[in-house]
Amino acid sequence: RPTPTGPIVKPAPTPAKADVDASAPAAPVPTVALAAPESPALPPQSYPAKTALVVDDHAINRRILRALLEPMGFRIVEAEDAGAAITQAKQRAFDLVLMDLHLPGMSGVDAAKMIRGSCPPNRSAPIIAVTAHAMEGDRDMILQSGLTDYLTKPLRKEALLDKLALYCPQLQL
Repeated sequence: RPTPTGPIVKPAPTPAKADVDASAPAAPVPTVALAAPESPALPPQSYPAKTALVVDDHAINRRILRALLEPMGFRIVEAEDAGAAITQAKQRAFDLVLMDLHLPGMSGVDAAKMIRGSCPPNRSAPIIAVTAHAMEGDRDMILQSGLTDYLTKPLRKEALLDKLALYCPQLQL
């Protein structure tokens, strides 16, 4: 099926038959224009100032973070594992990195250490762990490992906003 290149036009709902006067002349059916989806990928040099790297091996968690951050003006770059996150972190600076701790192949803690040590554009970027397994005492381990802070899953928008205000004040959210 061909992909539309312009606006998508969808007919507006029509009244039920009982509501239509059969003797009246037929009126044209109004239409509602829906915007075509915007292109998901921009070249690296055109990323806006607020860019977040979202690292999680579960697509649904990346989608949730995207849904929370995009309305705040963030451009989202996703990575599904530590290797992809490190590759992205070497290529461009991020205003924020949200890192799942339990990733396949390499933990989020180890990935954060690699980003701090070998990705110059992001050595001082806030890297916030996002984990479902934060227990008493985990905060100290997370902070000692080079991560900036952590959020627990299920993620609450208010908690995310608090971290953004604390670690990204320049973003003026």
